Amino acid sequence: MTTKISATFILFWVGFFVYGINGVIWAYSMDVGSRALAGTAAGILEWSAYMGAALQAMIFGYVLDKTCNWMILFATIAILCIIVVILAIIVIWRGVIGRIGEVCREMKLVKYQSKLYIVMKI
Repeated sequence: MTTKISATFILFWVGFFVYGINGVIWAYSMDVGSRALAGTAAGILEWSAYMGAALQAMIFGYVLDKTCNWMILFATIAILCIIVVILAIIVIWRGVIGRIGEVCREMKLVKYQSKLYIVMKI
């Protein structure tokens, strides 16, 4: 009984600290997308998150099916986390994030014959 209570307590705090930042991320995506494209920016971020979750379920399920070893699965997760951190450092170092913000600011929403269009300044 003590293990179930401690496991519940640990899972609660892990979830709290992992998912607690999500609200800030969604707000930032809408801020980058500007007022006119806030829904599009949030939609792209949500799509990316759900596609990542689907891909991760397939990869981790495959690893667990082939190895039947939870330690190898957790090692796979750790290795993928390290790869993602390295890729994030490279992206930040090259300034890709700043350029995405500039592109979003250069876009404007144009209404033409009752339809909305996204126009890019050239």
